[in-house]
Amino acid sequence: MKESLKDRIHKYFKGRPQQWIASTEIERLVAAHTEYSASNGARRLRDLFEEGELEREHRPVNGKTLAYYKLKSFNIAEVQKSAFAMWDGIK
Repeated sequence: MKESLKDRIHKYFKGRPQQWIASTEIERLVAAHTEYSASNGARRLRDLFEEGELEREHRPVNGKTLAYYKLKSFNIAEVQKSAFAMWDGIK
């Protein structure tokens, strides 16, 4: 089965976990290397942001405001703490 565009974009960000990437860069990559349109890549970025997988910030660049995305970082101690709390509630 073919991997979805959203999964491909997510995997691209996982390979660059701390790097902010302009939405225009992702759009160019999508248009150049897939059968999808650039705007489809932009929609998948927004989907990943809305699902909490990516962080987003807007930056002024040459008189325009561009969206930049990066993989959402998390605190492993908080994840472990919530996992232990879940198990405590099951007892």
